[in-house]
Amino acid sequence: STDARGNRLKVESAYLGLSEALQRLRSRGEVMGAAVEVLGHALGVSRAIVVEFNEEGQPAPISHEYRLPAVKSAMGAALEASAANRALEAVATGEPYEAADAPNQSLLGNELARSLDAQSELAIPLRLEGKTRAMIFLHQCDRPRQWLNDEIEFADRVGRQLALSLSNVKAIDSAAQGARTAA
Repeated sequence: STDARGNRLKVESAYLGLSEALQRLRSRGEVMGAAVEVLGHALGVSRAIVVEFNEEGQPAPISHEYRLPAVKSAMGAALEASAANRALEAVATGEPYEAADAPNQSLLGNELARSLDAQSELAIPLRLEGKTRAMIFLHQCDRPRQWLNDEIEFADRVGRQLALSLSNVKAIDSAAQGARTAA
């Protein structure tokens, strides 16, 4: 149908725009911020956030977020260790995780999902060097949402592009550090 083709073109255009923009960004923060903005706008979600994990798999407080104005902010919130472990296990294969009933199935932990009013959740793992180093969480807060295959595929592609961009940023930072050390 014409609507479906129009929506697909909108999503493809957003992906290409993000891919080009990520190549120009030079910091982790800029790259993460751009990804959640594009995902939030392109998929029409209530909230898009990134949860980063350290070498030991411990989550950092949420520091990158897109949200609609009427939606509660998740900035500064942190997953409990048990929720972080469950989240990492759920995406160990590198596949997205979908929760149509986020208050009872969220990888953030049910308590945090309820406090953020998440009705539905899509979690995308960001794998670097063979490990999940971060996850993008997409929330629908105004209603339960069944995630469409095209939406899941798009979010997963953005996640893979984001992981590649983060690897590039890390390599550029390492090269710059090496150059400063040699000088």
